[in-house]
Amino acid sequence: MKVSAKNMGHVAIIGAGPAGMSCASSLATLDYDVTLYEQEQQAGGIARYYIPAFRLPEETLNDDITNLLSQGVKISHGKNLTYIGTITDLMKRGFDAVFISTGLSKPFRLELLEGYINVTDYLSFLRNIRHDFTAPELKKKNIAIIGGGSVALDAAVSASAAGASRVYLISLEHLKELPADQEEINLARLMNVIFKAGSQITRVVAEDKQITRLTGIETDWKEPDNYHPSNARQIQGTEFSINVDLVVQAIGTCPDDKITRFARGVEIMGKGTIVTGSDFSTNLPGVFAGGDVVSGGATIVQAVGDGKKAAESIHNYLNKRRANQ
Repeated sequence: MKVSAKNMGHVAIIGAGPAGMSCASSLATLDYDVTLYEQEQQAGGIARYYIPAFRLPEETLNDDITNLLSQGVKISHGKNLTYIGTITDLMKRGFDAVFISTGLSKPFRLELLEGYINVTDYLSFLRNIRHDFTAPELKKKNIAIIGGGSVALDAAVSASAAGASRVYLISLEHLKELPADQEEINLARLMNVIFKAGSQITRVVAEDKQITRLTGIETDWKEPDNYHPSNARQIQGTEFSINVDLVVQAIGTCPDDKITRFARGVEIMGKGTIVTGSDFSTNLPGVFAGGDVVSGGATIVQAVGDGKKAAESIHNYLNKRRANQ
């Protein structure tokens, strides 16, 4: 078997999730020397730590990582952004290009639910339940999931499968508006998840900092096709109340604050996502980004596609640079 010289250039990829792994594999095929930096002790990102095993078996992920290693990709585990430093530091170490695919790791939280001991975010919940599916604290309990996207559905289905007595999915979006796949919604129904779609929580009842009941009300939209909370209008006379043992917030995430220091000089917008062109290039030469840190949250399939397209753009960029030298 011919051994690749890996002499096309050195590329650093920050984040070994779906986008980062896809980009690494594509670049390795083009004979680039690729180093993947990952803050966790295993590669895979959201696919390993947050997607339920019934949706993505760990064996499939391990096969992908084995393939990466066989391609000559180096994976440096346990290396967070503080350890790596900055993009400038990487360039000084001899890298010709950098691809940022750090994903989203800072969950949004509702102010109404702050300070209660039985409230968690979906990242913590899914990570715990993936690695301890028999979690006794869920059995015969009432679980409320706040949110209507794919991660909220994952949390709801996982809670039901783990033995929860009743699982509620509470979302501002109505059933036909949920930002989740129909297959995910159908699975949740099969698992007896109770949908409180087109609703919002208005008050909590708690004892000793532990929520025992949520009260809410049904809503509709002041303006059509605008799903922002500020556009929700409460429908009087539709109040409801549910008893809960655990509340899981699944209303979205944004990039880690540390990305601003690491990517100093890179244009960042809104809630911390990186601005790129259609070719995944940033405003800094040789710096590219893709996956959720750019999109703000998409599917694994989309993240994998971002990684492949970004690899092609990195290859084109370095080819042009070589031609001009």
